[in-house]
Amino acid sequence: IGVSRNGRSFDRTEIPLDAKTTILHIKADVGPEDRVEYRVVLPPWANPILTDLSLPVGHKLGAFTPPRRGAYLALGDSITHGSGLEASYEGYPWQVAQALSLELFNLGSGGARVAPTLARSTADWRPESVSLITTLFGYNDWMSGGKTAAEFKEDYTQLLSLIRRRHPHAPLVCLNLLQTSKVVSCRSGLPVDGFRSAIREVVADRRSMGDTNIFVAPSETWTTSAPIHVPDGVHPGPEGSSLVASHLISFLRSNVGL
Repeated sequence: IGVSRNGRSFDRTEIPLDAKTTILHIKADVGPEDRVEYRVVLPPWANPILTDLSLPVGHKLGAFTPPRRGAYLALGDSITHGSGLEASYEGYPWQVAQALSLELFNLGSGGARVAPTLARSTADWRPESVSLITTLFGYNDWMSGGKTAAEFKEDYTQLLSLIRRRHPHAPLVCLNLLQTSKVVSCRSGLPVDGFRSAIREVVADRRSMGDTNIFVAPSETWTTSAPIHVPDGVHPGPEGSSLVASHLISFLRSNVGL
């Protein structure tokens, strides 16, 4: 669990995996009249429930009005969700949102393959409220889904069409498959390059039809398959995620104008 005070760096509290309950102590070394804004960031793959809140004597909670910021919808699989990381704020979506002053909605789902239902989740946001959409799909389709590159291309085309049906003008950035320790599918035996090419082709097709606010990010060049980047061979660790985030931020500023 990370706790930030007035936007500063996070103080980190480690919670044992087998813990049923825990008490989070937040430093309140300020006077009762001082106004302090705390941000508590929960870990990935957890569903904590707040049951009690205690304040020091003389302190009180104040009303908080969150700033109006554009929404960032991050679609993807377990890489986007945060597998391989101990803290949500280590993930690339969080780092991108903070750098660009966007409100993050992480829609990553472990084991996800490209499917229409993934696009439908974006319908919960009004088009005018969304400032950025990113997608990072393909590993599960390629590695365990048994799809051919042509089948994946067809599914990916449908996914983007459905996203565009609800959000026709939002910047839509398609990240390509990251580097992993695998080079061929364990199910089909196909190499990954065909799936990366499929994403580039789908985006190029949409741009040729006038969708000039869709982009493909060359994210396959941003990290390596070395353990320091992908400790488990698939999911970026803290260093790999920071690399993805920094490259994506630069890409967005150079190509999208965010």
